[in-house]
Amino acid sequence: MASSSSEIKYAVIQETNGKEYESWLYFIRYNGNEEALQHLHDQLETVDWYILDDLSTFDMDLDNLVSEQTASEMITLNLNHVSNHRKFDGKMKKINLGLKESHSNDRKIVKVFKMIGIGHIDEFVEDEDIFVHEMDSEDEDDGDSSGTEYEYDVSDSSSEDEEEEDEEDKRKRSTIERLKEEIKKRKEQKEKERLEAEAKREADRKREKERKEKERKDEKKKRK
Repeated sequence: MASSSSEIKYAVIQETNGKEYESWLYFIRYNGNEEALQHLHDQLETVDWYILDDLSTFDMDLDNLVSEQTASEMITLNLNHVSNHRKFDGKMKKINLGLKESHSNDRKIVKVFKMIGIGHIDEFVEDEDIFVHEMDSEDEDDGDSSGTEYEYDVSDSSSEDEEEEDEEDKRKRSTIERLKEEIKKRKEQKEKERLEAEAKREADRKREKERKEKERKDEKKKRK
């Protein structure tokens, strides 16, 4: 039996971005997506979240679900300059972030951002409820007062929006590549320090062995 409108609930994912200084709420239908949402939640909980350069932090609330009316009202708010809050009514795919216990915390942050950062959660959830924000008169183009959909409306294929998305992708890739290089350097430095420490321990063992050998020889001489 299908759920009535009053029974439909939404889980909330919050993304906070260090470059844009904004937080975006993603309202995802809970009914029918319980397993996928819990799977994502459990993975995000393994990360010690903090703002790392231009990347994002993520948080989920599966205990305090909101109504469809609340979710619908929240996406009408026009407070942010990069993206408004978003609502998804369809099926959510199970997202495997590829996080491992052996990964450093920074590496986990990078991996999560690379997969779902800057609104890319929409690649895993169907049926976004797009709200059209009316444009102010000063922003209208040549008297066109029909309004505009916010930038994450995938149905908008204008060349200008495509250029903005391409530029955002370039910045994102640049940030990720830079962080990968920094992580690589940190790993190389740690490996260097490990080898130096091992060489020191080996030298200490050699000196100790030589000392004991000398003591045995001296003891033999005394006995003679």
